[in-house]
Amino acid sequence: METNRRAARRIGAEQGADYEERHQIILREAARAFVEHGTQNTSLDDLAARLGVTKPALYHYVSGKDELISQVLDMAAQEKLGMLDAVSAEVLSGRDKLRRVFELWAANATTDFGRAVVLIERFALSEQSLEKYLEVHRKILRRIETLIREGIDDGSIRDCNPAVMALGLMGVFNSPARWYRSEGPLSLDNAVGQLVELMEHGVAPT
Repeated sequence: METNRRAARRIGAEQGADYEERHQIILREAARAFVEHGTQNTSLDDLAARLGVTKPALYHYVSGKDELISQVLDMAAQEKLGMLDAVSAEVLSGRDKLRRVFELWAANATTDFGRAVVLIERFALSEQSLEKYLEVHRKILRRIETLIREGIDDGSIRDCNPAVMALGLMGVFNSPARWYRSEGPLSLDNAVGQLVELMEHGVAPT
């Protein structure tokens, strides 16, 4: 057991990381591995090799692969909820809040956790973990619907079905996870700006 603890402490040792920081290092590396190779093709042995630790060391932080995938998805969801919390508190029209949320959302979709939440295969989750993920997804969807309703009520967004609009926008602004590459011809600001412009035309009152 002590050997496993010593191995676990190697993760992030060069940064003097504490337990939670090491946990975050594991989750971020797992997110990268899942995006690069898929969940089916990424084992705990693979992740341990990427981190330079033993497989037993990982069990100091997660009980198994299902929990690891679930925690990666939870990190991505918490990032999005954080965006929604910050923007919802601002004194803006519904349309301006929606624009600000999706500016942040599109940029987030190019990060490690942002890509993972889009690209991880849902069948990789256990039934319990999938239900947990779907509940958080529904919570995020309801928050976006609320912003759309605010915009409809204040006249800044055209009359529409908020659920359909929210789902459509989430799909559009998740898409950079699949196609944006920093080495490509578009800067991130340019890519995000074009998506936001597309949204503005779609939600503007006629």
